[in-house]
Amino acid sequence: MRAFRRDLAIIRTCNYISLCCRVGSAKKMLSMLEPVLTSWLEDNDNNGNRTTRHLSRLRAALSILSSIAKDGQSISSSPLSFCVLEIAPSMKQVLINNIQIVLLDDIRTITSGADADATAKDKAAQNDKFIRFLSPLVALLSCQTKIVRVFLDQVHDLICNNVSDNDNDESITDDKTKRQVKARGDNNCRRDILKVLLLLLKHPHLTAVWRDKKISTRLVHVAKSIESTVANGPLDRTGGELRTEVSMLLIGSQ
Repeated sequence: MRAFRRDLAIIRTCNYISLCCRVGSAKKMLSMLEPVLTSWLEDNDNNGNRTTRHLSRLRAALSILSSIAKDGQSISSSPLSFCVLEIAPSMKQVLINNIQIVLLDDIRTITSGADADATAKDKAAQNDKFIRFLSPLVALLSCQTKIVRVFLDQVHDLICNNVSDNDNDESITDDKTKRQVKARGDNNCRRDILKVLLLLLKHPHLTAVWRDKKISTRLVHVAKSIESTVANGPLDRTGGELRTEVSMLLIGSQ
């Protein structure tokens, strides 16, 4: 897939950043790269659409950000004190926006060629593609609990919140609200979001994150709320699967 064509260069860049950060300059590195990373995260065409170049830049920005965050934690006297959103506050909103865009638009790009009648082997390959596409986000979530909470809030809002009584209301101009309205009225979109969440719940690098006391409490609330929202509809089974997956994941951790 073309969105992966820069992966080797991204890996080399992250390795180099890790070498630099080991001398204790993670915060300085983040401050220096903040304008570039922000511009990559904000990168769209004139109509707000995403192309392969935009997807590559998004994955590069998240990968570099997670690399700095991980190294910042490893050299900090108090690892949890190294919070990207506090060190680079100007990136907070653009990160939140991109989490929504990943869940709503970019995942659609990945699934555009998927066949509903695909074999188990094809579905496994599709899941592998999902995980590879999401790997920079996984890396960031694995070391930034505040961003995990932001992610869960985004999933909850996109599936559960009623944004407007009129999905075609022309007075809605805010991009975030438009995306929420789009998710509310599109079960395929909701299904993709839930698929992403289910895959991340099963990701071995995130198991400890989901079992964190504060995160697990929020996760249970989100799962219950989603299950209630989609009950008795086309996503009823998926909502039940989510609740079961969360319960199995957290057995013995609470």
